[in-house]
Amino acid sequence: MKFVFAFASLACLLSACSPSSPERPPMSSLTVSINESPEKLLRDNTGQIKVTQQGPGVNFYTAHWAQQNPGSVTIAHGKYTLTIPYVLGFQGMEESRAPSEGIVQYEVFAGITAPDLIGHDEARKKLFALLQAIRKAGWTPFIERDDPRIRGEQRLDYVIRNSSASSLDPDYEPSFTEWMALEDLSKWTFYADHTYLAVAFKREASLRDPVKPGSYLLTYTVMGENQHFRTYVAPKDRDRWKELLPGVIKELQEQRQRAEQGWRAKGARIDETYNDPPVPRF
Repeated sequence: MKFVFAFASLACLLSACSPSSPERPPMSSLTVSINESPEKLLRDNTGQIKVTQQGPGVNFYTAHWAQQNPGSVTIAHGKYTLTIPYVLGFQGMEESRAPSEGIVQYEVFAGITAPDLIGHDEARKKLFALLQAIRKAGWTPFIERDDPRIRGEQRLDYVIRNSSASSLDPDYEPSFTEWMALEDLSKWTFYADHTYLAVAFKREASLRDPVKPGSYLLTYTVMGENQHFRTYVAPKDRDRWKELLPGVIKELQEQRQRAEQGWRAKGARIDETYNDPPVPRF
């Protein structure tokens, strides 16, 4: 299920309307894991999470931090565990059609650094340090199943020109000019042990002058394997996603083959060593 969540205060957060504090207390923290039960989530983070019902059997689990006093969220995932700093907001969601899967998706909203404003080139460098930390934690880059397996600058060119919704290569650090050309919600996606992690960014629209400081918001989206594959089918077909998935995967593979033929004709190098994460067996 594609899920989009926006705090009412995000505009304020991005425009740096909250005052900065020169002395920041230690970050308060949450620890979560994908597919854990709501009861465990609440028990492990007592008093920090609010439960909101959004319809029969659909609960959302949220937490907020002030911009001058951000928090941190640890994604507990065995040897792939990582901690997200400078967190401003958090939300977990259940899938009403699969209550046994517990919390199937988390979204974490965070700054790149604690200060409200940051130079655009510093933001570029800081974000890529975060991406490399994710890589060092053992997460592997993910390429959408219908996309050509191209890397680096060619991948960047493909995303900018052809598919802004596709994932970028976290092992390629764009130049400052390339960085400023990336659209809001450009993302990098990773995979580790049946779990998917996407990192996207958004710039404050009024602070895009490349020679002046800007303001950035990062969105980390963590999905369990089943939830990831549910998004491969139309919302109206989600009850039948297991039945429909094999046909969808076959079609995506064919689209990739056609795309790679086109890129080979242009002289591009296809990364034959890349293998898609496994598809669940039912």
